[in-house]
Amino acid sequence: MSLLVHKAAALFDNETSDNWESFLELTALKTAIADKWYKQLQDSVKEHFKGESWSDWKYRFYKDRSFCYYLENDGINSLSLWFEDGVLSLWVNEAIYDPAEIVKKYKNSKLFTSWFDSSEIIQSGGYLAKRYNAIKIDGRTDSDYLAWYAASGHGGHNQMVDQVCRYFEHFMSDSELIEIIRKINQEIRPSRA
Repeated sequence: MSLLVHKAAALFDNETSDNWESFLELTALKTAIADKWYKQLQDSVKEHFKGESWSDWKYRFYKDRSFCYYLENDGINSLSLWFEDGVLSLWVNEAIYDPAEIVKKYKNSKLFTSWFDSSEIIQSGGYLAKRYNAIKIDGRTDSDYLAWYAASGHGGHNQMVDQVCRYFEHFMSDSELIEIIRKINQEIRPSRA
């Protein structure tokens, strides 16, 4: 066993189980605490995008670690920009849009090439592209580690907000990218739509 395991186990080497019970209680709350902190990240990002210059874009809260922006006039199921638990992605409702057709037609367009590597372009579950490990603070990218930074008031919160906002701004402020997104939302629909 590693030295760290021995040190951690020593925290529980006492005559009562109080420390161990406290540890188990905290472990059980880990997800709820992280979700609370990610909600604070959402609130900060949402606040950043208030204002007239973002009026074409609509915010959608999905769950504590997931939210997106989409062009309001094109509807909630249209191509949207997602942040999900540290992953940045492009998504469409595959019951309405044809992801394979979108990727085939636009794979070499600025929509994909300006942010995503070719290995990040996918066609799975409505996703068109996903960038894992996109948010990095202190060299770390895992969502459990980043949860602490997601909380407002914690060191690195503003850095995390900046990284997430930079992703959204990349697409939401570029007229060429907006035009491609609008085109996809109007053109690439399967016959079942």
